[in-house]
Amino acid sequence: MKNSITLLLISILLLSCNNGKKNNSSSKDYLETVVGTVNNGEYILSEPELIKEKWEAELAKKKPGMTLEAFEITKGKTSGDTEEEYYMLLSRTEDGTVTAAALLTLKGNEFYFESSEGTGGSIHTLIMCMGDCREGCMPTVSISNGIKYLNCSPCMDCSKLEKGMR
Repeated sequence: MKNSITLLLISILLLSCNNGKKNNSSSKDYLETVVGTVNNGEYILSEPELIKEKWEAELAKKKPGMTLEAFEITKGKTSGDTEEEYYMLLSRTEDGTVTAAALLTLKGNEFYFESSEGTGGSIHTLIMCMGDCREGCMPTVSISNGIKYLNCSPCMDCSKLEKGMR
């Protein structure tokens, strides 16, 4: 009887540990998976609901109750030291006062979140441009010393919140 109870407790403990590992790695998994694909020149998101959930959790830390919509992959040209093409995942709130963005890397026909090396490993940057400018408070990309930076358009009522995701 004691052996059965001990075996049952050990089994429950092992299952709990395995489930905990899955939950802790879900954030990393989401940052390392395919964000979208290119199909005949069209950009198709792979799991917009997962990204929406993760980004809204980050947004809720600053602006509780806001929801994001209209996720899309865009292509543009950088400003700054050199002009290069970039890809970005964008989303905005319904009222348009907050736009969230992250840089993407295209490998073959698949988009991944772009990362940079930090002291604790790879960092993926999410920015939120908040404000109500007539010209638009939108994410922009510039290059300085060979490094891409996410910024917000320069207008009086536009502020930037930057989050590092690991």
